[in-house]
This record gives sequence, C-alpha cells and structure tokens, in this order.
Amino acid sequence: MEIKKTRMYDIFRFKKENREINYNKVASLKSKLIENGRQIVPIICNRDMEIIDGQHRLEALKELGWEVMYYVDEAVTV
Repeated sequence: MEIKKTRMYDIFRFKKENREINYNKVASLKSKLIENGRQIVPIICNRDMEIIDGQHRLEALKELGWEVMYYVDEAVTV
C-alpha cells in the first residue's frame, strides 16, 4: 500500500452513496487536525478516486489548506 499526498483536492470524487457532509463534524475534525499537527488516518479511494472512507477528513483538510494523505485501494470495485 502506497500512501500518496496531494493538495489537488479536485482529484477526489464523492460517491452518491457517501453521507452528506456534516459541517459540525468537519469543524471538529479541523480542531483535531490542528491539535495533532497532522493528518493521522489517510483517505481511502477506489481506482476512480471516489472516496470510500474520509469525505469529512477531506473537507477539513481542504478548509485548512493542508496536504491530503490518501491511498488507492485497487481491490474496491464499487
């Protein structure tokens, strides 16, 4: 598994199955990110760059202007 980093937020896509963004959760995650000084858990995407896990983290990182750690799970096909 190769963890990659980017600030190109628009490469990520949301699946229609993803939950709607809860901006209270985003605000809480931003606080935790600032407290930790870094992202600890990477965002997981499928090969189409659709977010499988981490849409709230992506929004928090985007709002902070921070780099996003992510990895592509080739085994996920849905």
